[in-house]
Amino acid sequence: MSIRIKNVTSENLTLVYAALDLQGLDCNELRTLTGVPAQSLILTPEQVVAIYPPAPLRVQMDERRVRVTMAPLGDLPGGLEQLLASQNIAPQKKAAKKDVGAVPLWKTARACHALLGGATLVAYGFNYGVEATLREGTAVAAIAGLASVNRERVAAAFDGELLSFAATARLAFRRGQTLYDLVLMPQEEQSLRVTFNVHFEHEGIALPGEKDLEAAYRHEFQAFQALLAGLFGREK
Repeated sequence: MSIRIKNVTSENLTLVYAALDLQGLDCNELRTLTGVPAQSLILTPEQVVAIYPPAPLRVQMDERRVRVTMAPLGDLPGGLEQLLASQNIAPQKKAAKKDVGAVPLWKTARACHALLGGATLVAYGFNYGVEATLREGTAVAAIAGLASVNRERVAAAFDGELLSFAATARLAFRRGQTLYDLVLMPQEEQSLRVTFNVHFEHEGIALPGEKDLEAAYRHEFQAFQALLAGLFGREK
């Protein structure tokens, strides 16, 4: 059995703070945060959402989190999708891609962090979503088959400590101070939707500089690919 990534469907870089003061946010700076004027800036009591070219790049801020995301606009919470539609900003279909980083989310995340001034960072993380296909067998059978795999072998596939092993859909790991979460969701017969979360949190944490943040973002996606290959085999 082997697996290949057919399409990267979403990318996200999230910053977590002790608290954020959205009322004191400079919306003019947020509007031009990426160097290109935002297509839309939505302000609600609970959050701020900015949409930038190339759509659908968006920044969402709430009372503790900043989310910088490349993903379809249709997954926005509440009535925000309707608000965008009223401004003639519709979800856009993107060509299939097999790698991350075409849009530098790390650069936008660093700009957000600078915009927030003295806010205290407590954690940050990366999130990747992909569509993957199996060369043989079915997605349901492949996920169920993980139950028969030795826990040590699964841990070795990622070279980390296996924290939980719900072979039906979810695996959690720790490597050093970094936490990882893998979720597997069967779609069509040989297709899987897979999400991978990387969470950095420790005392005195600081957001890396732009180059180091980019390197870490790309490195963890490669680790994600290696984990899938370790679990299901790499396509030759």
